[in-house]
Amino acid sequence: MTTFEVFDVYADDDATMQELRGLLARCSEATLRSRCHGGTPGAARLLLEALPSRADQLTVAAWTEQSMVGVASMLYDAGGIEIAVLVEDAWQRHGAGTALAARLAEEAARDGVLAVTASVGTTNTAGIGLLRKVFPALALAAPRGGLITAVCPVVTGAGR
Repeated sequence: MTTFEVFDVYADDDATMQELRGLLARCSEATLRSRCHGGTPGAARLLLEALPSRADQLTVAAWTEQSMVGVASMLYDAGGIEIAVLVEDAWQRHGAGTALAARLAEEAARDGVLAVTASVGTTNTAGIGLLRKVFPALALAAPRGGLITAVCPVVTGAGR
């Protein structure tokens, strides 16, 4: 399995934002739709590019020696904390998603968060498997509108 470095993403870091745009350009339409639960790939790219500028979130990226290959976010709002992960098609199932989700779990634990949620398409078995690996005690809600909501209790050191 490849080793990934995971770093925070900041909107005022032009080089990192350029890498993020490159990552999004390399993702297939199906991957973008899966991450954003529908919509057009263009709208998904705009949404994902805007994430690092939001004050109510943490965005992290997985890097190989050459480039950014995945990005994940943890959004804080009054309804709870939601995480989401996107990995470039060529790097899926190589550990980047696990590294990203584990980093978010570590940050949540450090912040005293007891659980996070994630919305996953009902056919996204790899996404559900990733959540089970990092959050072994997760609970899946009944599917609604093609999505499953996973409630993921935060455990220190998960997914490593």
